[in-house]
Amino acid sequence: MQIQSLLRDPKILGGAFEHRFLETSWSLRAISWINRRRYWLTGNYYGDQGIFVRASVFRDLGGYGDLGLMEDLDLSQRLKRRGRTALIREPLLTSGRRFIDRGPWRTFVFIVWLLFLHTMRFDTRRYAQRWRGPAGSVPGSRWIATRGT
Repeated sequence: MQIQSLLRDPKILGGAFEHRFLETSWSLRAISWINRRRYWLTGNYYGDQGIFVRASVFRDLGGYGDLGLMEDLDLSQRLKRRGRTALIREPLLTSGRRFIDRGPWRTFVFIVWLLFLHTMRFDTRRYAQRWRGPAGSVPGSRWIATRGT
C-alpha cells in the first residue's frame, strides 16, 4: 500500500524500505544503524531493503546487470541517476542468519570490502561464490575456510 501511495507521484521512479534485522542482537542492531546512515547519505539501496521500481523504468534501465554480485546496488545507482527515489520509513525485517552464521562483524567487513571494490570499478564476480557459499550449500550458510579465497 505504501509503495502504491508513493508511486502516485509520477516523479518518483522507485525506492526501498528502511532495513532492520529480525534478530535483536546488539551487533545486528549496530550494523542496521550504520547501514541506515549509509543509505540516508548515499541514497543507495540493497535488495534486503525491498527495492521497488516502476516496471517501465526497470525495462528502460535494462533490468538487473549481469554482475554476479552487487546487482542490487548497481540498479539502485542507475535508478537514482534517472530520477527521484523514496525511502519508506517502515522497516523491512530481514533475517540476520547470514551475519550470525558467518560472524556479524566479519560479514560486515566483507561487505564493506565489496563496496570498496565496486566503487573503484573492480570486478567483484570472483567473490560471488564466497558470498553465496559453495555450490550445493544453502545460500548464505557458514563460510568454510578454503585456499585461494
